[in-house]
Amino acid sequence: MAIVALASLTLALVEAGQRSFTSPTVLGSLAVAAGCLAMFVVTEKRRTDPMLPPALFASARFTACCLAGFALNYGFYGMLFALSLRFRVLGFGAFETGLALLPLTLCLSGANLIGGTMVGRYGARIPILCGLSLACLGYVGLAAGIGIGGYAWLVPGMFTVGAGSAIAVTALSAEALSVVESALAGIAGGTLTTARQVGGAFGVACYGILLGGKDGIESTGGLQLAFLTATIVVLAALVLGAKALRANIEAEAC
Repeated sequence: MAIVALASLTLALVEAGQRSFTSPTVLGSLAVAAGCLAMFVVTEKRRTDPMLPPALFASARFTACCLAGFALNYGFYGMLFALSLRFRVLGFGAFETGLALLPLTLCLSGANLIGGTMVGRYGARIPILCGLSLACLGYVGLAAGIGIGGYAWLVPGMFTVGAGSAIAVTALSAEALSVVESALAGIAGGTLTTARQVGGAFGVACYGILLGGKDGIESTGGLQLAFLTATIVVLAALVLGAKALRANIEAEAC
């Protein structure tokens, strides 16, 4: 039921970009997604040994980690999709497109190491918030760079998004596993990973809607809107995460 719900919702988003939200295909897919999701929630609550224990989401910290993971991958995979298409439209070959994305990918490994060091020294809260903040700034930079024009103006945004995403993801994994019982560590890690992958699928689908085909990729308006939408999604996760982690610190202090 979970798989059908996610697949139907993704199909609805993809088709909405080509048709409209009022088309029978989109409305039917949304109805199937809503029905399967409702049945999934009811079934999980009734089972004594559910696949996804509802108790996991009783923790505001764990829920915030899942939302942050969703937001980060929403922006990141959507960005990879949009920039790859943009570079091809500009005449880049497949190899050249890969080289153009190198600033984004090179910083991931180094930023992961930095994120791990920060978690060991400061705990998970600071790197999570720093990573989300950097990602927000990176998407703003990409929106501005697209408006100015030229590949060089995109490099700072790509670098900042990659560094912020890697730092935050490293810390999110540590935080998510630290707030659940050891018996639930496996399902907690799987749930966080699933939230991230669902975010990536939604990101590609929603970016496709915002770009609106080849004309949208060639223009700056659609790309800027897509990057600004990613900024809003990640910013929302930042606000919610800051609140959840702050509440936990205050509780421990009491």
